[in-house]
Amino acid sequence: MCHSEKVSRNAIIKEITGVIAVGAATGLIGILTTLLLHTAEHQLAHVTQYTMAVISLGVGALAGICWWALRRRGPIVSVTTALSTETQLPWWRTLADALLQLLIVTAGASLGKEQAPRQLAAAIAERIIHTRTDADAQRRNRLLAAAAGAGLAAMYHIPIAGMLFVLELLPVRRDRATVATTIAVCTIATAVAAPVVPAPLYAFPHETLGVNDLLPLLVVTIVATVVAVVWRRLTVTQLQRRYTGPWLVITLPLALATTYAVGTWFPAVHGNGQLVLDVAFGTDITALMACALLLVKMSATLVCIRAGAVGGVLTPSLAVGAAAGVCVAVLFGAPHAVMALVAAAIVLAIAQRAPLFGAAMAIELTHPDIWLAATVVVTAAASFWCTRKIR
Repeated sequence: MCHSEKVSRNAIIKEITGVIAVGAATGLIGILTTLLLHTAEHQLAHVTQYTMAVISLGVGALAGICWWALRRRGPIVSVTTALSTETQLPWWRTLADALLQLLIVTAGASLGKEQAPRQLAAAIAERIIHTRTDADAQRRNRLLAAAAGAGLAAMYHIPIAGMLFVLELLPVRRDRATVATTIAVCTIATAVAAPVVPAPLYAFPHETLGVNDLLPLLVVTIVATVVAVVWRRLTVTQLQRRYTGPWLVITLPLALATTYAVGTWFPAVHGNGQLVLDVAFGTDITALMACALLLVKMSATLVCIRAGAVGGVLTPSLAVGAAAGVCVAVLFGAPHAVMALVAAAIVLAIAQRAPLFGAAMAIELTHPDIWLAATVVVTAAASFWCTRKIR
């Protein structure tokens, strides 16, 4: 065997080994994160309202102190920054940041929990691989991005959405090697986490889209598109203006206390948005209640972002869209779950500037029939195309 063939063979073995190791490790992260959140939620379900209010204040204060301490030593490196600048993800700072995100979501903060497993998966992937040459640096970026997408996939059992997250949203090359690596890592991670993470995550009723629902569908598409544009601008503005430094010790407890207080009237506002989606997909509510839920969920999420909390906005975006869809569905007498799903996908697609990812995530979380799934893809793509020049 010549030297070049041996080197090529070793490179292939190294690539396959890295893909399997990163995929398996990311799947384990999905399992541990899910079990941690379920255990915490189970314990908090039995406490009194007074105790929960005290816990919210305490968690807010603790998170504020810890994030202030972390940021005093410099900004926390995100996955996007690590890929764009090839900056290393510091393990202990990344772990602390991820655990704080999970902690405040468990305490009721209106933010998503999906950013934490993405960060952890990418940080672990960086420690599994080694970078010495330019070729290794490219391999590092491929596996780092794939791990981030796989962290999302394993957390919610959404492998296709995880792949599209990498290819649509992360700053990586869209070549064959990246696509193949992403598919493999997301598939392995989802398979490893499958015994713990259910699929689909949401119980979606067997509602179909009929001919009489075409007019409500058009109205829902228009309303959801407008809501999505407004929602994206508000979230970007609050991210740019969010508090940092010593103010976090005050703003975060106030944000969590406010969210908890509002949640006494609107319990679905607590957490990442899953409760709003459960209501939208499985409960008959009035148009007034749906509109109130829409405004309250938007406000609670924006307050948490402005207060300086770190977390995802994927599930909150789905929740905002679902509430908007139910508002229209009730007024027209259309199927609530169908309109909620279409609107949720539209809001996520426009908010993230990723139409395929937005549609795929909404579909994989609910597993609707093939025709409704196709409708979700078409409406999300069309709404994004109409707003593609709006930033």
